[in-house]
This record gives sequence, C-alpha cells and structure tokens, in this order.
Amino acid sequence: MPTQRLFAAALLLLGASSCDSNEVHTGEPDSGSDSGRAIEDAGSDAGLIDASAEDGGAPDAASPPTVAPTPEDVPDIVAQINALARGHAMYLPTVTVHPPAGYEDHDWFRYGPGGRDFCNQMAYAPDRQSALYAGANHGSPHRLNDVWEYHLGSNTWQALYGPAGGNFNSRVAQKRLVQRLIAGEELTDAELSETEEYRTWWRDNVMLHPEGYLSVNDPGHGPLEPWHTWDTLNYDPVNRRLMWPFAAAQPFGMSMHQWAWDLPERPTRGENLTKMVYFDLDSNRWELYRDQVGAPPVESNAALSIIHVGGTRFVYATAHWRGGTGMFLWDAGTGVWTRIRPNDGASLESLAEDGAFPQPDGLGEYSPTHDAILYVGQGVYISRAPRARLYRFETNEWTATAPPPVQASDSDSALVYAEAADRFVLVHPGHDATRVYEYDVSTESWQTRAFDGPALRSEPAFGYYDPRFGVVVMQPRRGSRVWVYRP
Repeated sequence: MPTQRLFAAALLLLGASSCDSNEVHTGEPDSGSDSGRAIEDAGSDAGLIDASAEDGGAPDAASPPTVAPTPEDVPDIVAQINALARGHAMYLPTVTVHPPAGYEDHDWFRYGPGGRDFCNQMAYAPDRQSALYAGANHGSPHRLNDVWEYHLGSNTWQALYGPAGGNFNSRVAQKRLVQRLIAGEELTDAELSETEEYRTWWRDNVMLHPEGYLSVNDPGHGPLEPWHTWDTLNYDPVNRRLMWPFAAAQPFGMSMHQWAWDLPERPTRGENLTKMVYFDLDSNRWELYRDQVGAPPVESNAALSIIHVGGTRFVYATAHWRGGTGMFLWDAGTGVWTRIRPNDGASLESLAEDGAFPQPDGLGEYSPTHDAILYVGQGVYISRAPRARLYRFETNEWTATAPPPVQASDSDSALVYAEAADRFVLVHPGHDATRVYEYDVSTESWQTRAFDGPALRSEPAFGYYDPRFGVVVMQPRRGSRVWVYRP
C-alpha cells in the first residue's frame, strides 16, 4: 500500500458447508455471487508475500507444523444442538480444550483462548466447519498473536498457533531506555546494563524477515505486539486465510533492530508492504499483504469493517476524522480496492452526521438473501444514541433504518446474520443477558426476543453464527461453557 498506513478491515464470514445425517442443513449463501454494482476500477492485480524464507537477522527455528485437523463430531453434542428449538438457548457442557504446546497446565487457556479486549469477532471457516479466533489484549497477560479454532460439533477449542514472541509488556521500561540511547542521550551504567539485557532479549524474540519487516523469531512469523481485532477479523474462504488487518502495528522501528544486532546500516523496509496480516492455514504462518492498489489511508480503530460479500470480495465503508472516509470493494486475492460512490455521490460525512452512513467502532454484517449490509452502533465517544444504517446493493444507497433497542459497539456486542432465520441478531449481554435483538430486512424492524433457556453472563461475549447448525454461538469472555441460541 503506497501510503504505508493501517487500513480498516474484516467482518464475519458466513460460509458454506456440507452436512451429514447428524447435521442441520440450513442452506448457505453462494460464495461467488456478485455484489457492489456501482463501482470504479481502482487498479490492477497485485502480488502477495511468500513468507517462507529463512531468517534475515536472528536464528529461525524449523518449519512450523501443519495446521491440526478439524476435530470429529461428538454425536451427543450434535444431538443436543439439533434438538434446540427456535427461540431457545442452552449451554453446552464445559468445553474440551487442546491448548498450545507448553501451556497444557496453564490457567490462561483452561477454557479456550478466553475473550480478548475489543475482540468479540469470530470468523467462520466453511472448509473446516469451525470458527477461528485471534485477538490481542490490553497487556493481560500480554498482547497475544495466537490462533484458535472452535468446532461446534465437538464443542472443542484447539490452538492452531501458540502465542509467540515473548512478553513485550515486561520490557517497556527497557525499550524506552534503548530509544533514548539511540537518540543520543547519555545513560547511567545501571541504565546501560538494562539496555544490554534488552538486547539479549530482542535477539531471542525478534527477527528481520527476508521480505523486509520485523516479526517474532518463530517459524510462524507471528506479528509483534498486535492490536485488537475490533470488528475486523475475517476469513478468506478461497485462499484459506484468517485476516487480522490491524495486527501488524509495528511499534518497533528498524533502528532498534540495527542497534540490537550492531548492524552497520539500518535495515531497509520491504517495498509495498502493508500492516495487513493474515494467518495462512496451508502454511501455518502469519504473512503480510503487499501491493494494495487504491487502499483507503485509515489509521487505528477508524475501521468499520470489511464485510464479506462473496469469494475474495469484501466491502469497506466508514466516515472518520482521521481520514479514510469512503466506501470500497476490496478483492483480497488481487489487492485491488475499487471505490463505490453510494447515494449518487453524496457527501459521506454528511450522511454519517444524519445517521445514514457508518461511523467507527460499530458492527456490520451482510445478508446474501437481501444483498444488503446492516451496520449498527458506533463508539460512545461519537454518540450514545442507538443507530442503524442499511445499504442495498441494488440501489447503491445507504439509508438510516430503525435503530436497535440498545446502543452497541464492537467492544461490548456482537452482530451476525442468521441465514436460516433470515434475521440479523444483535447480542449485548452486558446490557441484558436475557434477551437478543433480531432485525428483519423486509420490514426494517427490530424485535426484542426474551429467549427460553439460560441467560448469558452479564459481560462481553465473543462468537459467530454457525451456518452448519443454524445457531448463534457465544462464549462469555471469562466463561467455561459455550452458549447456543437458535433464532
């Protein structure tokens, strides 16, 4: 991406899946259907990094193991889910967990990955009939770059990639000393001793990738100090990639790597690299996107999301004071971003002020049935009033639609499209753990559902819609059991 800036990204994937005699067959969207009709071409095909080379500045370990196979269904679990009636909820038994190697007895992962701050999004992978999860924390226990998979048919969490790269949080004071040293400041002997300890730690935990960027010193090349996923985590079903576009925050510059290894020159950053990362399920590695053509220059949590609309195509739309306001169709396979001009080219900032265009920190989802996007909520620093916006590809227009009964944001809520019921479902357990909110596109109306069954815990939960069974799946951030609801 020429601007080298962080862009906005990814929302929940609703994928297709085959079913056997023990499964609920609900029907799936056509992953190859066309969407986004009023568009302008923004560029040509662009390549992706092959991050398979050896280390460029620190010793690299052996090749990573292949991704673990998907767990097999447990007949009793499948039977319980199939028996769940519409409008009913239940808790499954305590989850089975296969933690990362070396963490078998660690409290961190006793019940799976645990919910991460500002990371309530899971991404359904139809080829594995499971949902993927990743997300950093606010340093508790530290920022994490692990990848997990939840398989509903067996009620099993398994780690696909363990947390790697050491605990940067414990080294903040030493890092600041090094930054002062690089800037030319005089340090005391005690402070210099701390910088040498940091040098040793850096050499053990950070490497210069051959493509010209820093990663953790691990065969999977995990991102350094990743950020939250907000509402951006998604899955590319064509290339089998879990996309976490905010992960490559890159808080460490090449000058620090030069200092750590006593290099004669500062390493050069690779050409056309972005801060957009993905976890490749075929290579079991984290890799970088590059050569993004026409991407919006968006920083930090300015994102709406990129909503999956078929194949490798995703839609980005947001209005933000930091820049990047616009609407784009992104092809994740080619790296080409194509601008969409909705509402006859009207000012998107004005539409946003009128409540008709997305603003940051809300939740978006796509309905293939209606070829429409619903976007609800926003950050409370923007407005505490419940808001919802609806985009229809057929008319290429955003409009303000009926607001949800509660204010929602990506930090406390989850939004999915339940295709079997043809309803968007909003879950906000911190507001009311005994109800969910369902939106009907045909009538543009909300219905509050007081479901039959156990309530969620009154805390943020993370989850997804499982199209194989036609249910909403949530796990409380600190919970040991998974909650299932059939719309």
